[in-house]
Formats: sequence, structure tokens, C-alpha cells
Amino acid sequence: MWLAILLLTAAVITMFFNRYAAILILTVLIGLTDASVSIPLGPAPELTGRNLITEGEITDFKVNESTLRLTLRIDRAGPDTNKLVKVRPHRVSLVSTNPGFDAEKGQRLTVNTILTPLAATRDLPDEIDFADFMARNQIYLSSFFTEKQVIRIQPPGFLQTVFNASAERLTQCFSESSLSPFAKEFMISALAGDTTDLSDDTRDLFRNAGISHVLAISGLHVGIIAFVISIVLWPLYITGFGHARSIIIIAAVWLYAMIIGLPASVVRAALMATIYFTGRSLQRRTSPLNSLALAALCILVVSPEAMFQIGFQLSFAAVLAIILFAERLNPVGRRRRIAYNAASYLCVTLSAVIGTGILTIIYFHSFPTYFLIGNLLSALLLPFVIGGGVVMITLDIFGLHSESVCLALSWLCELIKNICEFTSSLPGSRYDGLYLREWIVIPTAISVIALKWALDAEKKKKKTVGLTAAAIILVMAVCCIMASDRQPTEPRIYIARNKHHTDMIIPTQNNEIKIVTSAPNEPLNVISRAEFRYRDFMQKRGIVTLSVDTTRRRNDRLITIGDVSIGMISGKEALPEGKLNYALLCKGYRSGIEMIDNCYSPDTILLASDLNPRTARRYMNECDELGIPFVNLRDKKWSLDYPISFSPIVK
Repeated sequence: MWLAILLLTAAVITMFFNRYAAILILTVLIGLTDASVSIPLGPAPELTGRNLITEGEITDFKVNESTLRLTLRIDRAGPDTNKLVKVRPHRVSLVSTNPGFDAEKGQRLTVNTILTPLAATRDLPDEIDFADFMARNQIYLSSFFTEKQVIRIQPPGFLQTVFNASAERLTQCFSESSLSPFAKEFMISALAGDTTDLSDDTRDLFRNAGISHVLAISGLHVGIIAFVISIVLWPLYITGFGHARSIIIIAAVWLYAMIIGLPASVVRAALMATIYFTGRSLQRRTSPLNSLALAALCILVVSPEAMFQIGFQLSFAAVLAIILFAERLNPVGRRRRIAYNAASYLCVTLSAVIGTGILTIIYFHSFPTYFLIGNLLSALLLPFVIGGGVVMITLDIFGLHSESVCLALSWLCELIKNICEFTSSLPGSRYDGLYLREWIVIPTAISVIALKWALDAEKKKKKTVGLTAAAIILVMAVCCIMASDRQPTEPRIYIARNKHHTDMIIPTQNNEIKIVTSAPNEPLNVISRAEFRYRDFMQKRGIVTLSVDTTRRRNDRLITIGDVSIGMISGKEALPEGKLNYALLCKGYRSGIEMIDNCYSPDTILLASDLNPRTARRYMNECDELGIPFVNLRDKKWSLDYPISFSPIVK
């Protein structure tokens, strides 16, 4: 409120001196007001921890083998279906163990549930938690639900139903075709916008090659689609129906954007295409910078939280850099058209990297070394791939199918894959473990501004000064990036808190993590979860391998570090009797604390988070009666330091 009053006062005072500055201040004020109303900064107290009837629209859903996760935009809530009142819109995550639940975007769901805050539980330093990803999308509440808790499902509106059916048909067009398996995966992701079935290997392959943006629909894809449609409609232009041609292109681009769910990058491209073709029809010059600014304004007015989304930031940063630098970096004049267009491929790629490079490092902690190779080659092939996809969709609309088109598309997609494999196989194809503070954006932005000033300067002296300043600041930024040294591996054992099993995480001095788990029959699941959750922990410390210890044994585990012993007891084949410093009771143990005390005389009992809450409460009461110290890992994280000269031994 005080900031709003200050801005309003500044706008009134500035109105007498500079109207443009006053308008700018008022625009910022409107934006802050819109953001304060639209963007929740935490869990809503009125929706938290209460048995409520909530109603909202399903904005997204994901289905896997065992669960269904819905994103519900709640706008009404109350204690009873007859007493629902409007509330500030909040997006919440609802999880069902019935993956067969018939969910559809645009449905209005009324469900009786208790929403709880999503809290991050980190047991290791730099651990990645699911709650962080949800908070980035302004989702702070979640709940489990069953079909019995669903009170009412209202179908989506007519247009949403049409778009959902069109999106499903678009996916089926590729999945049911005779394309190769990789071509199906690529086309469904790059043209239908469905990345659900995109494998991790494919993601890593394209990320290493520096062309992961090809897998996600962006302005590049929309531009190619608009270009293909404009070529098909060229007869309208030469026969004097240029206005009709522009209208059809604009309508087709927006129809495509609505079918794939209106992602920010596509909306931005659609708005810029609309402005461009409208300007051509009205025979007016259009400003790319103004078009980009208008696109950003339209998106943020409707969805202010988009400003915090990675896709929005990368998309607008890339296009802004292309507008500012691509033309200036091109060393070839426009009169030499062929050479100019060839150099433009290189300049556009360099410009996009100038705009998004630092954001890529901050968000993904890596940087592809040979991005130019992958981008230049894929940029030459992608128009033919997208054009072939448009042809396939057009033929499918008329109930036709072409084996030759599928064969050509499969060959092109495999060629792009081969380019990625070649680029990724080169030595030092990607630098990982680049962890930077956000402030590094400031000197990077200053160096970009200095570079732009130098390129625009007409006098040689100013150009030299600008380039020198840009180079110095850029070198300083690169030094800061390279100074992000890996941290040493601490001699410490961690216990990871999971609901279904217990893991002991043991980093070694040999750049390895050993995982001793109470889930011996799920080594691959344990490793896959660990690779995701502990990725930042491993990269910061130069740890390269993960292994699951004693994966097939049915007995309990004993970990010794010098004179310290930890017993992981899960009720299987018991450990030999003897002194334990720590007794870790896991899911499966059914005897009492007295038996543990008689067999092992532990100094401290650790109650794992996978124990039933009632069982854990009973054990805590028994520990109090026997006077044995205990730690409830459901409420508190635990780790153990040990001298670096010792190595943990697992028996």
C-alpha cells in the first residue's frame, strides 16, 4: 500500500514535467496492483487445514502408472455445497491414486478435501524438493482425494471441448502414423506440444547439444508454421486477396496456439505475428520492439505470474536479443542476399545465446559448448520437419495418409538425432555444476548494454570504448562463473526421509554416493529418485556415480564407522546381538523397544519416517518409559559426522 501511494504521488508530480515518465510510473503501479491481486505469495490461510468444499477449473493434469495429479484453479470454497463463496483464485495440486479418473482440461471440479501446505523437506544440502517446483508455479497447497470425495464434475465449455479434442487428435495423428519411434516422440513434443512421453535420454541428448528448445513449442515453431501457411496461400496474394491471406494466417496461428494450451512463448509469437501481418495489410511499418513489448504486456495483464516462469523469461530474452543484435552482428550487407541470409543463421543463434546464456546457467546449472553446431544444422532441417508435420496434419483432416511423407519425416528426425549424438560425443560438450548467484545477471546485463552501445556507435573511438567495456565486464562475469568451485565432500552420513522406505546416504571420497536402503527390491527406483533429488548436491561436489548397496539381501544392515555403529532394523533377518550406538527402526519392524534395548542397548533410537504414525507414537512412549533417547525423523532431519580418516563399512 505504501509503495502504491509513493508511485501514485510520483506520477502526479512527474505529470507536470514529463508526461511519458508519468505514464510509465502509472503503468508500473497498475502492474503491481494486478500482480498483488493475481499472484499468491504463499498458502491461503482460509483454505489451509480445513475440511472444505472447493470448486475450480482443471488447468492441467498428468497421469502415470499409479497416480493422477490435477492442477485445480480454485475460485469458490465453503463448508457446504450450498454455501460456496468466491475466494481469491489459488492453484492447488490434487493427487488421486486412481489414474483412470476421467480428467480433462477446462472441467470444473467440486471436491471435498483438506488442503495442506507443500513444505520442502531437505535432508541433504542443496537437495531438490518437489515443493520448490510447485512454488515456482505459485502452487502452495495440495491434497489427496478419491472418487468418493468428488461431488460434481462440470464439463468444459464448447470451445474448450473442441480444443481438447483437437489436441488429442493432433497427438493421434503422429502416434498412429507409420513414423519411426523417435520421429513420433519428436513430432508429438515439437508440434503437438505433448512432452509427457518424452524420455529422459532424449531430453539429455538435446540439452547436451544445446538445442533443447527444439523439443518445446516456441516462437520458432510458430514462425515456421506461419511461413508454411503463407506459402500455401501465396495464390491469394498474387490474385489481389492479400488481406484475406493475412487474416487466414492470423486465425490459423491463434487456432494452433489455443489447441496446444496457449503457452507464453506461443502467445508471444502469435501476438507478434498478428501485429506484423496486420501492419502489412494496413501498409504500416511495424516496430519489432514495440510488438514484443505489447506481447509481454498482454500476457502479463492476463497472467502476471508468467513473469516468474522460466519459459516466459527465456522466450522474451531470446527474442529481445535477436531484435537488438542479429542485424548488427551480421558482417554481410543486404545486397549480397545469399551470403547475408547464410550469415543470419549464425547471428541469430549468437544473439539468442547473448540473451539467454546467463539465464540458462542460473536455472539449469550447465552450458552447452558446441551450441553453434547443433543450432545451425537443426535450424536448416527444422523448417522441413515442421512443414512436413503441417502436411501430415492437413492430410489427416481429409482422412488421408502418405507413407512417403512419414518416411521423409522419419529420416529428417533421425538426422537431427544423429546431429545431437555427434555434438554430444565431442569432448567437453557440456559444462555442468555452474551454480551462480542471481546478482551475476547485473554485470552480464551491463556488458550486453555496453556491447549494444558499441555496435550502434558511429565513431570509431566510441565503438572501441564500448567493446572494451563490454569485454572487461564480460571477462569479470566469466571469472565469477568459473569461480563457482565445487565444494568438498563432507564426511557425513545422511538419512533420507521417505514415506515408503528408508535410505541412508553415504558420500565417499571416491566421487561416489552409496545408498543403503530398506527397499531392496527397488534399486532402479531408488537410484532414479536419488539422481533427481541429489543432482545439485552431486554436481557441486563433483560426485559422478550412485550405487545401491546390498540391494537383494533380506537381512537388516549394519553400518560401522570406526567405533560408531548404526543398525538399520526393518524386521527381516536380525542383526547379531551387540552394542549399537544408533538403532534405526524402519518400516517392517513389529516388535517393541524393550526387545531392541535387550539385544542392542542403543545409545539413541532413530524412528524412520516410513513408520506408521501410530506405531511411531507407541515407540516414542516406550522410549520415554525406558529412558532411551530417540529422534523422530518424521519431524526432524538427522545426519552423523565422522572423522575423514574413517570409511563407512556396510555389513
